[in-house]
Amino acid sequence: MKTRIALLFGVFAVLLALFLLSQREESDRLTGEELKALGLVELPERRPVENLDLVDQNGNPFDGSALRGKWTFAFFGYTHCPDICPLTMSHLRQMERRLVESDDPASASLFQGMFVSVDPQRDEPNVVKDFLRNYSDRFLGVTGTPARIKHLADLVAVGYTRLTAEDSAQEYLVEHTGYIVIFSPDGSCYGFLKPPFDTTQLVRVFQQLERFAQP
Repeated sequence: MKTRIALLFGVFAVLLALFLLSQREESDRLTGEELKALGLVELPERRPVENLDLVDQNGNPFDGSALRGKWTFAFFGYTHCPDICPLTMSHLRQMERRLVESDDPASASLFQGMFVSVDPQRDEPNVVKDFLRNYSDRFLGVTGTPARIKHLADLVAVGYTRLTAEDSAQEYLVEHTGYIVIFSPDGSCYGFLKPPFDTTQLVRVFQQLERFAQP
């Protein structure tokens, strides 16, 4: 009799734990309006990213396969950028640190920061590599020929244009889109995050995607 009662209590405890866990997950789930308030723009359909012929910061070929298996938060900018690029990359660095220091390292392993240069004339792989040393040795850097960079940028609706300068061919600014592009673990474009950015906003969006969005 005592054994049966103990068994019943055990089953009850397991069911209660499962119920509380499901309630916690529901409370953690953000509504569509809450996600929009955080700046997330989800595409109606994932956008395939295909036919890439680029290089990473180590000079290795980049065909998009490095995007698979992780939620990648990518910023398209340039290493000579005076303000927006270093500020946004700093936010991604702080985001990564926050995730690594959290109680869920497995979740943190699904995050990948990425920088794509829209100024390939000056941003050769070694330049991109030096730039990323300021932020994280785990971030992915991408560059390539102007035509191949434009191909990727067009696929994810990133716009940019070089602003002419009279004094030097090497001293100029590049006007570019300021949002973060999000790639899902299947390698496709999931959507965008609109500025302004802060670490808490980025972490909350990532946690929502990692827990509830289908890869």
